[in-house]
Amino acid sequence: MTFAELAARDSVFVDANTLIYHCTLDPIVGAACTALLDRVGRGEIVAFTSTHILLEVAHRLMALEAASKLGKPTGSIVKFLKTHLDKVPHLSSFRQAIDDLCLGPMQVLAVAPTMVPTTVALSQQIGLLTNDAAVVAVMQACGLTKIASNDPDFDRAPGLTRYAPA
Repeated sequence: MTFAELAARDSVFVDANTLIYHCTLDPIVGAACTALLDRVGRGEIVAFTSTHILLEVAHRLMALEAASKLGKPTGSIVKFLKTHLDKVPHLSSFRQAIDDLCLGPMQVLAVAPTMVPTTVALSQQIGLLTNDAAVVAVMQACGLTKIASNDPDFDRAPGLTRYAPA
């Protein structure tokens, strides 16, 4: 299934990669991700994400911005920043991107403390990494069954349908 196959008034959870591709104008799938978020902005689709996904997006965008501004490889930029914390205050694009996402119509859900045992159980049962299992736990708790993600790992989650950018 693709983003284009989401029907008007569908409710969908938006994963981190979709937001990152949109924010970075990814040359392969960025346009599809932006088109999806445009549909959300027009009220055609009801979108949800979670606080932990927004933090994941912020972390990745910060790393990409730092790598670009500092001329460092993305694979080692987090380690570099940990030893050069004076560089972090000079990064601002990642924050603006998160501010823009938070101001939009996407509803942001929280991972409640009571979801932690469910998350780790789902991680073990389905074979998902913790953050992905937390997405499934949040979606289940909110009755959501559709996810906008380029991550095929979600295909293993029973009861979920994944919509990919292309």
